[in-house]
Amino acid sequence: MRKLNLIKLGFLSLLYILFGCEVEEIPIEKHVSGDIIEGAVELKSDYRYQVFYKLSTNKTVSKNLKTIWDLGFESSPNGYHIKLNASKAMQAYNTKITDINLVTTNPSSGWTWDNPNGVIDSTAIGEWGVLNNDSLITKNEVYVLDLGYDHNGNHLGYKKIIFKGLNKSGYKIEYANLDGSAINTFVIE
Repeated sequence: MRKLNLIKLGFLSLLYILFGCEVEEIPIEKHVSGDIIEGAVELKSDYRYQVFYKLSTNKTVSKNLKTIWDLGFESSPNGYHIKLNASKAMQAYNTKITDINLVTTNPSSGWTWDNPNGVIDSTAIGEWGVLNNDSLITKNEVYVLDLGYDHNGNHLGYKKIIFKGLNKSGYKIEYANLDGSAINTFVIE
């Protein structure tokens, strides 16, 4: 019994040494939190919308279904970067092939994604050409795009695309289904 009491006393002494001699914490002064403005954005439970919200006005500026666009094209004076619609889990693969007719299947690995940090020069499409004065000289490489998923989780398929160039008129692109059907060429102003 005496041995058990000594063990208890030793344990309590150890606890006192470890926790009883702590230096007091320095209190932090209270601060005034200021005005708080609350806002809410409705996304639906399946996250079908992309909502653009302006903090200075506390209002939704615009809202769209996340599936209405695939690619975003930079439009700054010297811009040429192309973004994927990450809200659909899109991904891209650069085949390094320059003939769109030779690409007919999607790759099993090697896909890339836009960096989620938002830095414009960290996109999956990357350096698709070389800037030369007012134009971008394309590498003419075929990319396979995985179009991702809709808000119900349905896969949206694959496309192949070549970014044909960029000048003051706009981006010139050529795209088709992987089987070569529905081939289109046009300029995005």
